[in-house]
Amino acid sequence: MTDQHKGLFVFSLQLKLKSALGNRLVGSGVISLLIKVAGAGLSYLMFVAFARLLTAQAYGVFAFSFNLAIVISACAGFGYSTAVMRYWPKYLAQGKLEYAKGVIKMGSLLTALGVLVALAIGFIGDKIAGPLSVQNYLSVSVLAATFCLGDFAAGVLRAQNSVVGSMLPRDVLWRIIAPLFAFAAVWFGYAAGSTMAIYICAAVLLVLIFGQIYLIGEGVEKATGQVVAKSDWSGTKSSLLPLWGASIVFAMIQQMDVVVVGYLMGGAETGAYFAAQKTATLLSLVLIAGGLVTAPTMAALYEKKNHAELQKLCRQLVISIAVVTLLGFVFLVFTGNILLGFFNHSFTSAYSILLILALGCMIDAISGPTAYLMQMTAYEKSYLKIMVVCYVLVILLQFVLIPRFGGLGAAFASAGGTIIWNLWSIWVLRVKAKLDPSIIGLIWPVEQKNR
Repeated sequence: MTDQHKGLFVFSLQLKLKSALGNRLVGSGVISLLIKVAGAGLSYLMFVAFARLLTAQAYGVFAFSFNLAIVISACAGFGYSTAVMRYWPKYLAQGKLEYAKGVIKMGSLLTALGVLVALAIGFIGDKIAGPLSVQNYLSVSVLAATFCLGDFAAGVLRAQNSVVGSMLPRDVLWRIIAPLFAFAAVWFGYAAGSTMAIYICAAVLLVLIFGQIYLIGEGVEKATGQVVAKSDWSGTKSSLLPLWGASIVFAMIQQMDVVVVGYLMGGAETGAYFAAQKTATLLSLVLIAGGLVTAPTMAALYEKKNHAELQKLCRQLVISIAVVTLLGFVFLVFTGNILLGFFNHSFTSAYSILLILALGCMIDAISGPTAYLMQMTAYEKSYLKIMVVCYVLVILLQFVLIPRFGGLGAAFASAGGTIIWNLWSIWVLRVKAKLDPSIIGLIWPVEQKNR
């Protein structure tokens, strides 16, 4: 499936508060973009570092465990890391300080429950069929619990408009420190293995989260003072379920490819697929960056009903994205084997998988910022529907194709899902919004609404 969805939640809820935040939104958006781009590069280097530390088999187990932990944390997080970004500013703007503090209290309780649920996975690991040992499942549950806590902490800081505090620890610092600690552990004689690597990732991230929790406490105290927290469960539960569902689907789209491959194939094959996937998705950086920068403008132009300018913006954006991504695709064609070899020399066998996944990213690029546009123009329900349907289709295809074709089957299913997702989204936007953010719009212009 597409990697275009990354970064959507960074702006979608902020935009609803644009009038209250004023120009600070622009500054925070630029900072978010810079950290996201830096984080993407560091994430790639972090996974290369762990690959150099582990054997091909152990790295495959590490990749499976890491992605599975993210999926578990999304399921156990109840969608509250997103909900807090809506309700904390809402109650502050209404002057209901006790309910604003209650939002943090509610989130703390739900996150604590989510952490317990994630940890419980480890204790039933020996009952779960799959490629991991009981010890592996324990490490997965610990990392999942840490992700669950970290997602909530980052969401609260984001709601408090602390962009650096919310993003820098996990997007930058963690991705530098964790592999350094892993190499240090091996230097001091500890055996390099997937379980050790997962525990180190969890431990380093947990220390950084403690710093975020301190910042949260200061922010809550400054904003609400000594008021007694009141929880408005009735006012939040109606929107919490769809937010929770969207967060789960979002996580599964990004992570389940590797989990399914790991479930059906061996560790070395999973590691090779993971390396190919991470390398291919580098092509999505331009699309993500372009969407993050222009998302506020898209929303503003749509609200002003200036469809002509919005279509012009999309046209300029898709040309820039397509050209740069095409150059990146050509670069991967010639250097893909070298990049895969950085992970592990044996992973060069996944070159064909890399090209198929990269082609999917290329199709995503020439389709333009469809996901951003749907989120910024009140078609978020159609967006979620398309995501769910296409994702289910991809998973079904993978379970059919992987046993017969291995990683190539997973890659074909993923690229196919990207094609279907984008064509469906473009059709919805052309018919309902009279907008087309893709290359198709250049060849076959859509008839604009008369506003």
